[in-house]
Amino acid sequence: GQFLYSHFTAAATTNVKNGAGLLHAVVVNATGTAPLTIFDATGTVATSIAILKASVAEQTYLYDLKFGTALTVQSTAAWDVTTVYR
Repeated sequence: GQFLYSHFTAAATTNVKNGAGLLHAVVVNATGTAPLTIFDATGTVATSIAILKASVAEQTYLYDLKFGTALTVQSTAAWDVTTVYR
């Protein structure tokens, strides 16, 4: 099937998708000044899928991995990021 996307440009904790799914990629359009954390949970009290450090290169990071509970993205600083999922 086709992928969906969610675009973020502000510091926030965002539930991208409830329920199981597939995280295809994280596109870093502009880095933030704090880490960006991706969780398999409806909140941030869980094991993280990935943590992108503040100095990470601006590029596409492929994951192609399943998540079981939900897809949540958190940062305490503004980033320009697009998550690609289904």
